[in-house]
Amino acid sequence: MTLWHHLHECVLQDCHGFKKAHVKDLWAYGKDDPLVKNVVNDCMSTLTDLDMEKIMSCYDGFKEVKTLVDVGIESVGGSMFDSIPSADAIFVKNVFKDWDEEKCEQILGNCHKALPEMENS
Repeated sequence: MTLWHHLHECVLQDCHGFKKAHVKDLWAYGKDDPLVKNVVNDCMSTLTDLDMEKIMSCYDGFKEVKTLVDVGIESVGGSMFDSIPSADAIFVKNVFKDWDEEKCEQILGNCHKALPEMENS
């Protein structure tokens, strides 16, 4: 509820309401509170299921893909800043908005390392 008390201020100053209300961002808060972490992960996973169902119904570009990694969902332990599991394709959504340019480049670099080498065709 305290988040709503900062709505006006955050709209005017482009700040993060959660951080304003709880002193730390959602990800740091979740590290300290397993219940919050689980709720956020469950919500992100559910949204991904809905998104992927729609994408798969109208886009056939993943037809030949055997392994697809969704960066940002914590089904596999680890950090996207350290490494990303190898895959034929990588799906990234709702990730880059939370990080500065340096962190985004780090994530993209790890995505690149996780993809197979391209063969000359």
